[in-house]
Amino acid sequence: MSGGLRLVQTDAAVSPGNSGGPMVNGRGQMVGVVSFGFVGRGVEGLNFAVSIDDALDALGVSRGVE
Repeated sequence: MSGGLRLVQTDAAVSPGNSGGPMVNGRGQMVGVVSFGFVGRGVEGLNFAVSIDDALDALGVSRGVE
């Protein structure tokens, strides 16, 4: 990882207890790890996941079959 993490923005709700869960695409492939959301006046649905590539790199895990 060079220069930081890549984030995937989502409108899926992120609340205490569901961060760390998988974000999957329409084919059932994990594309991210639900991480955090912003809450505030005038802010709604601004939630993020760490890309699966960056999550695996941080853990030192190589990707298997794509």
